[in-house]
Amino acid sequence: MMSSIKKYIVIIVVVFFPTSVWSSEDILIDGLISEQVISRVGQLFYENLMNGWQPPEFSGNITVKERPDNFSGNVVWIEINNDVVFEDRVGFIPNAIEDKAKEARLIVEKYIEDNTESLQDLTGIR
Repeated sequence: MMSSIKKYIVIIVVVFFPTSVWSSEDILIDGLISEQVISRVGQLFYENLMNGWQPPEFSGNITVKERPDNFSGNVVWIEINNDVVFEDRVGFIPNAIEDKAKEARLIVEKYIEDNTESLQDLTGIR
């Protein structure tokens, strides 16, 4: 009963809001870090990546993604503004996952440091 009410509310909201509200061009959130992982390995990688890390301020977004592979280790990659800056296979051993996350963090920090000007230019902030 409750789920059908939620469906009707969502339909009403979608129908009555103008399309400009839903346009992705109108929504800019700088410094957003999102995760699109789907397995426990990907979740451990993301948690180890973010554990105690204060990402530098910059005009861009970071996305952590994953493609599971049960035989040769999951592939994880990190994108900054849709540019892949880190990609590697991650095994199933927690210590190895932590090491890969630390390596990825260093690469992401270096990428942001080296490209701060161009990242700001992309958003027209300079």
